[in-house]
Amino acid sequence: MEMELHPSNTYENYRLVVNFMIENDMDEEQMLIIAKMILAHQK
Repeated sequence: MEMELHPSNTYENYRLVVNFMIENDMDEEQMLIIAKMILAHQK
C-alpha cells in the first residue's frame, strides 16, 4: 500500500488520496488515519 504525494500541491494530494481510498475500498477508520498522515505531511 504505497502512495506518492506532491509536497506542494495539496489539491492534487487530496484527489490522489480519494482515488486511492476508493480503489482500495477503505473503511472510515483507515480514511481517518490517512487524513491525519496527510495533515502531518502538509506542515
